[in-house]
Amino acid sequence: MASSVAEQRYQQYKNQGFETFFYVAETNSGQTPDANYCKAIRDQYGLTMPVLYGPLSALGSIGISGAPNDWNVLIDKGGQLLYRKKGGGQSTVTSQIEAEL
Repeated sequence: MASSVAEQRYQQYKNQGFETFFYVAETNSGQTPDANYCKAIRDQYGLTMPVLYGPLSALGSIGISGAPNDWNVLIDKGGQLLYRKKGGGQSTVTSQIEAEL
């Protein structure tokens, strides 16, 4: 599951200056999420990382479309897109993180 991989990555790199976020664009019923929904997601999946929420359109500027939980995205501190891939590729994501650290 994407949430467990993201949480593992968060735990592995959080003390090295790398931030991991879980982004929620809509609820399971297609509604706009809010802080309470995000708290429920954190609780349901045992996440300790921040869970952010907003419209899917907010991700359009970096080429993200469709379900955001299908994407791995790395953005540097200056806001530059470093890596974007839909679906798996976890070893590539880890390599990209290691290269940036």
